[in-house]
Amino acid sequence: MPGLDQYIPERAWFDRQAQRAYAGTHGIGHITRVLVWSEQIAERFKAPLRREELLWAAGLHDIKRWDDGIDRDHGARAAAWVRQSFASVRPEVRDARSRPRRRPLP
Repeated sequence: MPGLDQYIPERAWFDRQAQRAYAGTHGIGHITRVLVWSEQIAERFKAPLRREELLWAAGLHDIKRWDDGIDRDHGARAAAWVRQSFASVRPEVRDARSRPRRRPLP
């Protein structure tokens, strides 16, 4: 799928910097698979959706994981990082909060 590589997080964004962690169960391979499946779902989805936000969420969802075991707060830490730091590391990505809200589907 062309273009998905832009959603791969940079290694420096991960809390776990060890090579084995980056390549571990929730490392770059897992993130790549989640991106591919997210794109496949988006292609088949009939209702309008915010594809860029979906793909960034897929790419960034595990970057603040502390280990490959149970880490219940990793999603909240990743979301906090996105709110605090993402605009400074990817300023070219338009802030989703500045986009007009779509009306919910009936």
